[in-house]
Amino acid sequence: MYVDHSGQRFIGVHKYGKAYRARVMRGRKAEHVGTFSTAQDAARAYDKRAIELNGQFAVVNFVDSLFELPVIDLQHVKAVRLFHAGKSVLEAFR
Repeated sequence: MYVDHSGQRFIGVHKYGKAYRARVMRGRKAEHVGTFSTAQDAARAYDKRAIELNGQFAVVNFVDSLFELPVIDLQHVKAVRLFHAGKSVLEAFR
């Protein structure tokens, strides 16, 4: 987890020199998503790959990431876990 200068936390993001690396856990192995110039870009890439792998069970950095991807049919989503400030928040869709 990376914490930027404003205190915002990003799961799946790690500082790598002057860049930021995004990695998603796939089983017991970490899958490299890419290296990015900003922590926010790395977090978005993490979100996209996490949703592709885990669907409605993905833990994401930005809840709006769920609406940008055609991978999820929101009619069948019962709940989304959003990682925020060290806690998992459950948001119900109705």
